[in-house]
Amino acid sequence: MTAVTAPFPIAAANENCCRAQFFVLSVRAYAVDFRQFLIRALRERGHRVWHVHIGRATKVTGADGQHVTFVGVSGIPGLIHFLRARARGPALPVFLDSTGPYVPGRSLALRASLGPGLWCYDIFDNMMYDYRGFLRLRTWAAIRLLSALSPVQLVLSGETLRLFPRAIHLDNAAHIGRIERQDANTRDLVLLSSIDARFDIAFVRRVAELAPERKVVLYGRVGIPDRLERLCGDRPNIVYRGAFRYDDIATILRPYAVALAPYAQNPLTEFINPDKYYYFLNSGMEVISTDIPQARRMGERIHIAGSPEDVVATADRLERDSASRRNLAGPVLGWDQRADELLDVIARSRARQAQAGRRLQPGRPAP
Repeated sequence: MTAVTAPFPIAAANENCCRAQFFVLSVRAYAVDFRQFLIRALRERGHRVWHVHIGRATKVTGADGQHVTFVGVSGIPGLIHFLRARARGPALPVFLDSTGPYVPGRSLALRASLGPGLWCYDIFDNMMYDYRGFLRLRTWAAIRLLSALSPVQLVLSGETLRLFPRAIHLDNAAHIGRIERQDANTRDLVLLSSIDARFDIAFVRRVAELAPERKVVLYGRVGIPDRLERLCGDRPNIVYRGAFRYDDIATILRPYAVALAPYAQNPLTEFINPDKYYYFLNSGMEVISTDIPQARRMGERIHIAGSPEDVVATADRLERDSASRRNLAGPVLGWDQRADELLDVIARSRARQAQAGRRLQPGRPAP
C-alpha cells in the first residue's frame, strides 16, 4: 500500500509543496466524487485546491463550497481565464487529471491553455472496461496520449501497474474511521455496491438460499433494476434499501459486524480497488469478499470466499468465534495518509523538473 518506493521525508514534501495550487479535474460532480476527501486533506495542509467538474457545463468548486459555472463553448475562454488567474503562485500549479478517457478533447485544450504546471494523470482503473470496436480504440488512444503527456501517472490499484509500469501506486482510502459498536449484528450481512455488471447477482442469490436465517441487506445505485427486482422477489431475506450518500455510510454500517463484497470475477473487476473495502475495514468490520485481485492483495485483513458456501461457513465462524476475526487493530486507511503520499510524489517530481531545467541552462556543463 505504499505510494512510492524510496524514502522521502513527509515533512520535506509538505515544505516543498507549501501553498501549492491544486486543480482536480473530474467528470464527477463534487458532491459524488470520492476525491473530495483528498481535496479536503490537502486543504487542511494549507494548500489551495479547486475541483473542476467537466460536464455539459464546467463547474469549479473552491474551498468555501462556492462554485462558478461556465456553460458550453462560449464559456471556455472564461474558464481558462479563471483557472489561469488562480494558478499563479510561487510554485508551478499541480493539475490532477481524473477525467479518464471521457473528455480527451477538453483535457488536451486545458493542458495547452493553462500554461506551465505539473500534470498528473489519475488512472483509476484499466478504463477500457468491456468496450468494443471503435469505442475501444478511441478509449485506448485517449488513455495512452493523456498518460504520455503527464510527467506523473498515478494508479489506484497495484494491479494496474502491469498496464502502466512507470506509474506510481497511490492507494485508495476512506473518510470514515473506527466505529465503536455495542451488541453489533453478527448474523446479517450488509453490502454497499453498485448493482451492475461488477455485482455477482447469482452469487448473492445462492448465499441467501444457503442461509435463509440471515438477512442480506443491500445499499447502492442500481444499473440493472429488473435483475435486482427479481433477486429480491426470489429471496425474501434479501433486502434492498436504496442508494446511499457518502454522509450516510457510517450510519449504515454502525449496526453491522460483517460485510459482504460479492464482486463478479470478470475483466471489469480485474483492476478495481474498491473503496467499499476501505469503508468496511476502517469502521472495524469483518469483510467477506469474492476472489478478485485486490481482495488477494488485502488477504491478511479480508476473508476470501471461493463460493457461496465459503461465505456461509465464514459467517458462521465469525458469529461463533471472535478468534477467527482478521480485521483487528491496524492502520486506519485514511485520506490524510494519501494526501501526504501525494505531496511526496509532487515534491519528487518538482525536484526532477528543476534538475532537468538546470541541465538545459545555456553554458552549464553536462553532469
